[in-house]
Amino acid sequence: MHFTVTAENALSYKFVFDGKETVSPTGKVTYNFSVNGTNTYVVTAVALGVGGTTTSVATEVTVFASYKPSAEFLQKLHGASSKNGD
Repeated sequence: MHFTVTAENALSYKFVFDGKETVSPTGKVTYNFSVNGTNTYVVTAVALGVGGTTTSVATEVTVFASYKPSAEFLQKLHGASSKNGD
């Protein structure tokens, strides 16, 4: 998903996705939610200003993610090896 935030006099921005922080000087960021199914997440955007001032906004987003790797991909990834190195 693409997110864009703006704030007057902001020097930089920080986004928090599922506890993980991403810094964005422009206020624009793309984040891939990868847990399969329909899930709701809280996304927080923080504007960082002069002297360490901050302001933030949080919003809930509901996302549907569906990914199942093909058998061919898994074969290429794992080949004929096993987890224990045999």
